[in-house]
Amino acid sequence: MQSQLRFELQQWEAALDSAALARVITDRLAQAGSSHFALAHAMLEALDPIVRLAAYQMRVSGAQHATPAAIAVQWYDSNMKGAEDRVSATIPEYADISAALDKLSAPTGESVAFANELHWRGGTVSFASQELAAQVDRAQGLLKAASGDNSDSLDEMVAAYRKVGKTARRCHAESAVAAQKSQTAALDALLSAYAAVQLYSVCVLSAIDVTQLFNEAQSIAHTCGATTNSADALLGWLAGPCAGSPLSDDKNAPRQPGLAQVVVCYDKIRQRLTALQRSVTEMEAKLLPAVRREIRTQQIADEAVAAEAYYTCLRNYYSALLHASPACAQYVDSLALLDIVVTENVPHATALTAQLAKRDLPPSEATDTEPWLRNLAPSPDKIAQASEAAETALPVVRGLCVGASENTKAW
Repeated sequence: MQSQLRFELQQWEAALDSAALARVITDRLAQAGSSHFALAHAMLEALDPIVRLAAYQMRVSGAQHATPAAIAVQWYDSNMKGAEDRVSATIPEYADISAALDKLSAPTGESVAFANELHWRGGTVSFASQELAAQVDRAQGLLKAASGDNSDSLDEMVAAYRKVGKTARRCHAESAVAAQKSQTAALDALLSAYAAVQLYSVCVLSAIDVTQLFNEAQSIAHTCGATTNSADALLGWLAGPCAGSPLSDDKNAPRQPGLAQVVVCYDKIRQRLTALQRSVTEMEAKLLPAVRREIRTQQIADEAVAAEAYYTCLRNYYSALLHASPACAQYVDSLALLDIVVTENVPHATALTAQLAKRDLPPSEATDTEPWLRNLAPSPDKIAQASEAAETALPVVRGLCVGASENTKAW
């Protein structure tokens, strides 16, 4: 109010003192939490014209091309700090206000700290919304306490993380509207922070989805009896029911449709990981460089690529078994798929995983969210196991292929 009054009286220096001080206080209040943030930024629309026009009248250097926030900080630092006697003549409470401001951390560049924090991937992202902070805490608590055998807790956890993403999108949209009216370091930081929380929600939901599909695929494969790496057992499985087989006719009959479902599960996993890579690319463009470094967004994308390569190995392996099953008997196609697994898929997945292992980066906080995130980080042992399974199946299918060829000639 004082800045408006001084401005109308054309007392330019006093108007700029009051407006710049109010502007600096506004930026500091924006870091205190959601209610303060909304109140503080409601003032910017009235303050910014006063700051800009009063600075023009006072011939402030560089004011013509600077933002109101930059002008206010420049004027406060250069003309008000250490000038208590002059400023107190028009702002009697200035000494107390200045002392209180000095105790607060000033927003500089990308380093703006807010009252609420998300700890993720060894980094910290701070934001203003207390509502979002409460939702994040609840979702993380559900994730840490989750049990894979409890579908109710899983549904509750998924719903909680979807709510986190929805609220983060709303907060991001509200901050974007405020940023259109005035540009501040706090608003830039908030836009980036809310985008980071959205990305966090997307990553956890993707990891949960991948884990569910992986567990489903493994369960079906186990039921079909197609998880062994023993060449003799694999040959017996592919040749169909025989005397002395541990698989009865009833158990053996549905295995071909079951294997088809396994392949579908791995295809869905690859789709989820491709979608995750797109989300990371989209969200990364909204993040400040400091936030990208803090949560290592490039590593998220690389981890998704490596995981997709690993699941491609498994997908092609089970697809090869499907083609070689008695119901299909497409042995040449099966051999081609197994050859791709051994010569292309496994080396590719191994190389990507090795590149991730070489990076000198702090460990991810995946241990806090087990067991849901472990399947997004394929280990060299898992890849080696997939390679061994394909190499074991190759001579078995090759023998079936030769046998089928001889039977065809005899016929």
